[in-house]
Amino acid sequence: MDAGIIVPHIIYTMYADVRLLRRHYISMKKYMTYLEGRSEGFLLEGPMEAYGDWNGLDRRTSKVVIATAFFAWDARLMSEMARAIGEEDDAVYYASLFEKVRRAFTEAYVSPQGRIRSDTQTVYALALSMGLLDEALAAAAASRLAELVVSDGWRLTTGYIGTRFILQALTDSGKPEMALRLLLNRGFPSWGFMLDNGATTLWEKWDAYAPGGGMPDPRNTSFNHYALGSVGDWLYAGLAGIQPAEPGFRAITIRPTVFAHGIQHVRAEYLSVRGVIVSGWTVAEQTLRMKISIPPNTSASLHLPADKAAGVREVGVGAQDGKGVALTWPEPGRVVVKVGSGDYEFETTLPEEILRKTIPREPDTNGAGKGREAPWL
Repeated sequence: MDAGIIVPHIIYTMYADVRLLRRHYISMKKYMTYLEGRSEGFLLEGPMEAYGDWNGLDRRTSKVVIATAFFAWDARLMSEMARAIGEEDDAVYYASLFEKVRRAFTEAYVSPQGRIRSDTQTVYALALSMGLLDEALAAAAASRLAELVVSDGWRLTTGYIGTRFILQALTDSGKPEMALRLLLNRGFPSWGFMLDNGATTLWEKWDAYAPGGGMPDPRNTSFNHYALGSVGDWLYAGLAGIQPAEPGFRAITIRPTVFAHGIQHVRAEYLSVRGVIVSGWTVAEQTLRMKISIPPNTSASLHLPADKAAGVREVGVGAQDGKGVALTWPEPGRVVVKVGSGDYEFETTLPEEILRKTIPREPDTNGAGKGREAPWL
């Protein structure tokens, strides 16, 4: 049901077209009124006739935790959409509602140590991605998410809901190497396992094809299904780093997730409403080479890992002297290069923090790590 809020917001973010928001605004408000009326103390604790984290391999994930998390996120998105169409009173109301649901979520489902009810990969990915935790709890929750990935044998246990969020949650929490390890896995369950077993499209279920057992339920399984393919969002927005800084990509953020090990080349093209955006990076030894293409009538902020701003070089020009190029230094280890439309190429020397990070090897078996049994065994 939350798609009635989420999809219009995504379309607005990608195209900056407010007509869709205005056309469906009344129905979206009715849905928010329904959620608020159904809630008790801003929690959706009633009977949940829902699929939950459908086709997740850890089936303990609480439906009420999922429902309340989405209630909060819906309110946050509604506030942004209301402001976009000039409904300022509603924007303030929904921002306040988000805070109320967020506080209720934390008080009801999160321990002082950052443990979330159900204690599954999905609940931590949702809470981190939807901004439901304060800074201290978010740090503890991120650590717990990393622990679960390890104790689950370096395997995803997420289903349709959790899979969309987990790689970006790990990346934003400073653990991108864990996200890359999950992406590159080839054992069961993983995208690589699907490919190695003949998939040309993504399956509905991780276990649509069981190791050594064929297809356990072929009549009730789709072999051309989107949901687990939501990893594509991370490939573009996380790995290549292409994101709208303003709705409709009038301003663009390119913040790639760069690795010195495990993967040395990435190139992505996104056909935005304003034209093709290109982000590509290559690592050779300790040097990062970044190529970007920014469409006409737009601008971009390129975030590069670098220990010193002087170490950023526009190939053939020199970043400080490049026409329309400006450098800022927001924090140690990162430089932001601001550019207008056009094609650019930069080089940097990678900071030690990235050079030190290695990608954990995939386990030799499908078993779990210490302390927890793998839920698919």
